[in-house]
Amino acid sequence: MKIWARGFESEGITLDQIRKAALKILKTRTISKMPTFAEFLEAISGSKKDKAQVQADIVLKMLRRNGSQAKPDFDDPVTVHLMSSRWQWERWARTVLEDEIKWWRKEFIEAYQSYTGRPEMINEVKRIAAPEQLRQLTETIGG
Repeated sequence: MKIWARGFESEGITLDQIRKAALKILKTRTISKMPTFAEFLEAISGSKKDKAQVQADIVLKMLRRNGSQAKPDFDDPVTVHLMSSRWQWERWARTVLEDEIKWWRKEFIEAYQSYTGRPEMINEVKRIAAPEQLRQLTETIGG
């Protein structure tokens, strides 16, 4: 129980949230075993797919509201990473076609889910993409 308490505490989860999650799990689950910690987190915060869909909607809302001219200010670190590396906002916002949005949204959700819960991936990408390290890497190629 202490491990669970520490886990919930480290996630900033309150006792009330735990109670609500337990009721939700009891109402939706058919297996009678004790739910895992991850199931509680998902019941409280939503699934990775839920989060990815919300973030895709935020990106599209920003595009529709501000167009490609405004610099986006995303709160979510995974969204920031994806919209600055995989889809560079300035270029993507200028060139994406309405017909492509459905497919972009699907790709974004898949990419977001692969990064969610793995901040070390984002940190590693940022580290590798640092200009000084890129310069050092390119100087060693062919030498």
